[in-house]
Amino acid sequence: SVFEKPCAHVIAQLRERAGRASGADAISFHRQICAHLPGDAAAEIDLANAMKRADDLDGFLTLSGSLLNNPRLNSTQRIRMIEKRGEVFWRRAKIEDARRSFQEVLSNPPDLASERLAWVRLWALDQAIATRDRLREVLTGKPRESATGLVFAALARDLPSDDATIGYLIGLQLAQAE
Repeated sequence: SVFEKPCAHVIAQLRERAGRASGADAISFHRQICAHLPGDAAAEIDLANAMKRADDLDGFLTLSGSLLNNPRLNSTQRIRMIEKRGEVFWRRAKIEDARRSFQEVLSNPPDLASERLAWVRLWALDQAIATRDRLREVLTGKPRESATGLVFAALARDLPSDDATIGYLIGLQLAQAE
């Protein structure tokens, strides 16, 4: 019935607050949205993403793992979640889990940018540990200052690869700096 459905303006207010909040506050707002919209895949995806942004990586992996079994997830939502899980696995040095995630993205890319990024991430996982760790900072969207600008350009220059890969890495870094 109409009286059992959550009020649209309440959900809109919570989404607005969640968008302005960070960390635990954003997670709290997204949990409230999920409470109003039980089983809503988009609301749960937003909660998982808030957890990842707040570095609640255990919570993210748990929720994203259950989301992958949600039949309401469309193919693009599913592959994006796998991609984000790969980033978290790599940040946690779970290289084989990251590799499996990125291979799945590469075999079912939602778009050309994701396909390129998956390919470069798989390439980066095969580099020497020190290089792989520096590339992880850039390729998982969590760059530190030490991985930016000229320092990253020098790293890219020293990598044994083709010009297209080096150009992609430098372009990716420049895009993240904006």
